[in-house]
Amino acid sequence: MINLQSASQCLLCVCEMVRQSPSRVDREQQVYGLFHFWHQTQGDAFSSAMAQALGEIEAVRDVWEGVGEPDCLECRRLSTSCLAKILLDLADTLRRIPTWPDRYALREALKARNAAIEGDAVAVDTFAGSLLGLPRAIAWREAVEMALLGEWVHALGDGSADTLTVVSTLRHYVRIEHRLQQPLWERKVGGKRTVLLSTPIGDELVLGDLLAGPEGPEDAVLAAEFCDPRILKVLRQLNVPEEMIARSRARSGEAWVQAAVGVGLPAPYGERVRRKLKRLGKRYAVRSAAAVVQDAERTCR
Repeated sequence: MINLQSASQCLLCVCEMVRQSPSRVDREQQVYGLFHFWHQTQGDAFSSAMAQALGEIEAVRDVWEGVGEPDCLECRRLSTSCLAKILLDLADTLRRIPTWPDRYALREALKARNAAIEGDAVAVDTFAGSLLGLPRAIAWREAVEMALLGEWVHALGDGSADTLTVVSTLRHYVRIEHRLQQPLWERKVGGKRTVLLSTPIGDELVLGDLLAGPEGPEDAVLAAEFCDPRILKVLRQLNVPEEMIARSRARSGEAWVQAAVGVGLPAPYGERVRRKLKRLGKRYAVRSAAAVVQDAERTCR
């Protein structure tokens, strides 16, 4: 049967379509549009090219019917060349009109989606390995299932996506789902992988044992007994309420805010004392180091 689809693939069918009625051509075009979504976007260009070519062929046929079959060889050659030119122009036009995309990837993705709904893990793994190219399909199974059941269909738009678009879209959603399912300590930050502080490093040690303690200078000041002359030098620079907070913090080990509240002072006062002790501790350390250097210089002289 000669129709628009066959005519787009075989230009010889164009000549046969000239003998069909316009209603037959319109009907075939409607059927073609129903079964191929491609016609919704490229049908106008296709119809325009076909209508122009059919009109030109009709004109040539009318000339032949009006004057009869030409007798001279040159006239026949001219008529044949005219018809060949029309068909070549039509072929060039149809070649520039995009064809409908391959539906293989979309069909396989929809099958895999149904398999995920039905719990067919083997079919999902096969789809992930063959079409998405995932080397370890089992490790990616949950991410692939979540991606197939997600919103990837809406991301394809009007459904005119080719195989490359479908595969790249699904891979994008699979990567997102895979990352969401990874524990925080297995993700990479700035291109580097993070690890837990409880990771064993041998000899009954964990990674957290290698970290420096969180104590600051103010904690070092309060760590020893108050009879230490160095601590007394620092404490003498505090007023009475500040010293009360410092002593309460040293005895109980609680937070600075709680230490301030414990002695009947506002909570922000405790943070103020912590910062002051930190500043005084650094100043004392610097001055002590400078004094040691001066003593060493005097000794060398």
